[in-house]
Amino acid sequence: MPLWSIRFGVVCPLGLVVLCYSYVSSFERHWQLLVATLVLSATAGFIIMITAMPAPAMLRHRRFSRINSYPSPWRPTAEEFGQAFGFADFAG
Repeated sequence: MPLWSIRFGVVCPLGLVVLCYSYVSSFERHWQLLVATLVLSATAGFIIMITAMPAPAMLRHRRFSRINSYPSPWRPTAEEFGQAFGFADFAG
């Protein structure tokens, strides 16, 4: 099941039903419940789509899986950063 079917198969039709119902006179009695249901369904749709997405290929690779591994060969140190941008003593 494609992820976009959650949005276009559930959330958008529900929003269209609420929009159409908003032209009925009894909408004034139920509008808070209907709009709250619409907001919660849209939020649930976003959460389901985000959790169902596969991880990007970069995060699946072992080299990029350790985000906070210091010292990192891919991040310049403060001295290297200062030298690259012409600062004499960037590290302090």
